[in-house]
Amino acid sequence: MKRLFITIAILFATTAGIRAQYTNLTEAVDFTATDCHGNEIHLFDILDRGQAVFIDFFFLTCGQCQVIAPYINGAYTATGCNQHDVFFMEISYIDSNSNCQQWIDQYGVQYPTIGVEGGGNEIFDIYGIAGCPTLILIMPDRSIPIQGFQQLYPFSANDVINALAQYGGIQQYSCETIDCDAPSDLSLLMANDVVTLNWNASATAISYNVYRDGSKIATVNETTFVDSDLEDMQEYCYKITANCDGYMESDPTNEECITFEGVDENETESFKLFPNPVKDILTITGNNIENIVIYNALGQKVDEVKTVENSISISTANYNDGVYFIKINENQTKRFVVSH
Repeated sequence: MKRLFITIAILFATTAGIRAQYTNLTEAVDFTATDCHGNEIHLFDILDRGQAVFIDFFFLTCGQCQVIAPYINGAYTATGCNQHDVFFMEISYIDSNSNCQQWIDQYGVQYPTIGVEGGGNEIFDIYGIAGCPTLILIMPDRSIPIQGFQQLYPFSANDVINALAQYGGIQQYSCETIDCDAPSDLSLLMANDVVTLNWNASATAISYNVYRDGSKIATVNETTFVDSDLEDMQEYCYKITANCDGYMESDPTNEECITFEGVDENETESFKLFPNPVKDILTITGNNIENIVIYNALGQKVDEVKTVENSISISTANYNDGVYFIKINENQTKRFVVSH
């Protein structure tokens, strides 16, 4: 009789565990975490670039997690190694980075692993995960068509692959080695009201991410960016990364920092330039204009005028369209735009 009660208790606990292996959420909640290698993972950034996200909630000593780990690896490989329709990651609520590394080494995991030090416990709470393994699929529109382990049962690599295709339209691809060269030589140019960033292109980039103080603030297609959302006398630090085919992101450029000096209201009125934007002739007015130097958005000097006048006109007919900076008497910088 005692053995019967123990058997019933085990069956109840197992059944309850399976029932707990799901999330009640039907719409994704954003999170930012750090994997055990120090890489930042931002859920909505991945979704916004068009990939679905498959998450395995696990912990190191979970027996069922250990059983299915090779099958998840197989599905990861069969769907293109995070380079195509779906991005795999795994999250533990209890394991340290060293424990996560032990798991990675034991099961050959190649996708991001997030432990308690990287925010795993908070993500478990956000998604209401009460049992492991729990497996969910989040689509780019934030819906969660796979909410738990039971939708993949009895479980094999093919079961995962078929479920991803059924619930998310995710196809199979071969894993490819994709080069994603980093941009280089980031430089900053400050005018009175903006900071202009310029960098050398990456040969493999399809776009660039602009990071300010560790947070992405923009994605652009050009190798220049003008930042105007700044506060006076604050230091800002910037890096640039490249986005490449296969949803790859490169290493960052050198980090450059600058202390932003905002517009001085009194100086702003001492010199005026018009029209702005300008087509052919830019006029500058003010008292005792002695020296004018004009730079393009790359920081290259394109024109210089020495004079002693209260008004001067400069031909911009041969300037390329774009943003320019004019330094007047070595102590004031203004921005203007040429548009033919």
